[in-house]
Amino acid sequence: MVDLTVLNLFNEFWQYITVESFSISLLVAILLQLLLKLTIAAEHAIANYFKDKPGKAPKFCRAFCTSLILFGSKFVMLEAINLVFGDRINFTGPVDGIVVFFALVFGILIAEFIVSKIYFSLEDKPKPAA
Repeated sequence: MVDLTVLNLFNEFWQYITVESFSISLLVAILLQLLLKLTIAAEHAIANYFKDKPGKAPKFCRAFCTSLILFGSKFVMLEAINLVFGDRINFTGPVDGIVVFFALVFGILIAEFIVSKIYFSLEDKPKPAA
């Protein structure tokens, strides 16, 4: 729901993102969520692989691979959206819409973080025994 809301707000208020319909934005949001989860899982798998290795080289490899996955995955996501939805969704603006797409993904991640913080702050706390 957060992805859908952020995508539609960007569509509504920023001329660099245009989505043909609500149905398309719903499907794009689902695809984005799936791809974001896969990216995070891949990043964690690579980090765990290098975490237990001794020395500086594995630490460098871990940082390099993590950066590559987190940055490169956005291009994979953008191409996946382009292949699946074609002209039904368009990202325009600087660097052929890549900057706009990155802004959308970071907006989604920030919104998810804020919503999770609010959700967990509303959690029932055990009352201290009197």
